[in-house]
Amino acid sequence: MALKVGLGDDVYVYAPGTDGYGAAAYTVQGLLDFSDPNREIGAAYLSLAAAQELAAPDGLSRLELHYSKINTVAEDSLIAPDLNALRRALGAGTKVEAWRQLDPGLAGMLNFIAPMMVVVSLIFFVLAGLLVLNTVYLSTLERVREFGVILSLGAKGRQVMGMVTLERLIMCLTGAALGLALGATTTYGDLDLSFGIERLPLETARLSVPYSVETVGVRGVRHGVPGVRGVLYSGNWRVQGAVFYSDTERDFLENVTPLVSVRRAFDSFDLEAHLLYQNGLVTGLGGSGLVGDVVVYGEAWLLTDSSLTGFSGRGALGLNGNLERGTWTLEAAYLTPGEVSLKDDDVAPAQLSPTVKPRPAVLGQVALPLGDEGDRSLSLTGNAFFDPDAVRSGIGASYTLLADAELTLGAAARFGPEPAVATLSLGVKGFF
Repeated sequence: MALKVGLGDDVYVYAPGTDGYGAAAYTVQGLLDFSDPNREIGAAYLSLAAAQELAAPDGLSRLELHYSKINTVAEDSLIAPDLNALRRALGAGTKVEAWRQLDPGLAGMLNFIAPMMVVVSLIFFVLAGLLVLNTVYLSTLERVREFGVILSLGAKGRQVMGMVTLERLIMCLTGAALGLALGATTTYGDLDLSFGIERLPLETARLSVPYSVETVGVRGVRHGVPGVRGVLYSGNWRVQGAVFYSDTERDFLENVTPLVSVRRAFDSFDLEAHLLYQNGLVTGLGGSGLVGDVVVYGEAWLLTDSSLTGFSGRGALGLNGNLERGTWTLEAAYLTPGEVSLKDDDVAPAQLSPTVKPRPAVLGQVALPLGDEGDRSLSLTGNAFFDPDAVRSGIGASYTLLADAELTLGAAARFGPEPAVATLSLGVKGFF
């Protein structure tokens, strides 16, 4: 466009000092409209054969690689392995440079813009925080008499503080989730919105359930929770916001739970952080990564009560690897007695109470495919729970046959100070 030429016009190109003809005439086959006129004047696209004929017969003088899936400066590290591989393969005689070396002026400008944006964003956040603080202060001041009545009826100061904190936390998390969904989707990534019975698996543990907002049914079937969820995907980031209903013996508003989760994928591992309020503030951090041929995974949870004074922890750390045929998993967990491992019984999220003392546990599993087509499998499991009064353990085995339906035969035994218990199970799962 900046050259004032049209389709079908002839353009003369000069490339003095090269190994080719150094000059040639070409017919314009297409026009590109760039936002920067300087870029338009200095750029033209030729076929590889034409460019070689002009500047470097039987060779190349310059080759550019453009990554269609890398669009931000923060993703520069993703091209580092390719740069190193090209340098090794082409040798010292070929210069391999990234865009920062090719255009240092643009790189310097972007380096200056980034901290300026942080400062401007910080100013806006501080102003927004002062507005929210002022609103909360005036709202609380207007309810002094209400709080006096509650205290006169026997409530403690920390209970009133917990009630006010809960109200403000629900408002802030809900507002943050809505703001993130409405604002970020206009510029970043893709947003998935859904409502109904939502599946919210927060844990990364594979053999135990240190913490869950869902009930886990027989053989690990999740029942889901009713609510609304939005998930934003942007590059290696995933941000999830949800508001769901926990069916417990509490008031309706106390059962409404806000949730915010942030996940970041790196080269060989990923991390995910969670923040929610379910009968108390709950924070969690989990992740998994590959170390050699072994997958290392883990999660940690910190739970507080409704007054935000009592707290306790939960967690799990495990290893998963491959056998010649099959996989093995070994896991150590720290969880409460209300949480059933191996996901073999209905488990309500009773682990929300930080007053229940957790216990350590060790769990293991070996999964072996059978048959040439992999339509059969054998799973062997074992666990040991170290209670204050005794050690309780269990073993199990299940055989699964896949055909038009999934047929599972299982046997398990539990041991401890109580009489041993053996169980047999038969499960059929259909697909439609």
